[in-house]
Amino acid sequence: MSDQDAPTTETGSSGEGTVAVAERPAAPAVRTEAERRREERRDRFWLPLLLPVCSILAVAFGVLNTSRLLLVSGKDGSVLVATILTIAILVVATVVAAAKARTSPMWVLGALVVILTVGLGTLTLGPSAGEKEEEAGGYQPPEGPVVATVPVRALATLKFDQKEYSTSAGIIEIDYINEGGAHTLVFEDAKYAGFELRVGPPDEDRGKIELEPGEYPFYCSIPGHKAAGMVATMIVGEAAAGASGADGASGATGAEG
Repeated sequence: MSDQDAPTTETGSSGEGTVAVAERPAAPAVRTEAERRREERRDRFWLPLLLPVCSILAVAFGVLNTSRLLLVSGKDGSVLVATILTIAILVVATVVAAAKARTSPMWVLGALVVILTVGLGTLTLGPSAGEKEEEAGGYQPPEGPVVATVPVRALATLKFDQKEYSTSAGIIEIDYINEGGAHTLVFEDAKYAGFELRVGPPDEDRGKIELEPGEYPFYCSIPGHKAAGMVATMIVGEAAAGASGADGASGATGAEG
């Protein structure tokens, strides 16, 4: 601090010594025009622009890395991770609320939480990306010989050509033939989620699926088609003795839709 900025004290003298008379405060510093303009730009432009942008980026980073943690933790571990994060947020909020002023320890705590979340999210990027890639792989058709081929026709009247189709257990191939419109063929059984045939265009699609003895409802997943009655059932019987894969070894029963 310079001599001009320091407060001055006026003193007087008496017979017993020096006595303080009054303290004169230093004159306030005068802002220059350039400083005033910089403050105006900061208050009117930079702060209104940067605050929402930084807030959005902070929320995006938090959500992204938290979702990675929850994804890689699985069904049971995600509950534990969510609980730990909730407790950490409550602790930081309590410390911030209890602080009397915006001191450096508060910023340190906030920075530590951000670094911890981003760091853990980055470490789990590999496992979570691997899980996403596995999920993106979709349905994997079975390998091996086909024991039967089942033709299924999709009609323009939002019906399958039959209500029931019968075949033998094992790996079957479904030939999906389009006779008007756009349609899909998917099974209700969650075990076969991801298996989908789609026509319109093209006019024909085919795929392999392995079925055990039983009944397997299937339908068209295009909105409104199932409600209109585009549903049917694949009835699978015991595997034929000595079956080694034959084209057209399937039959279909039931009235036309």
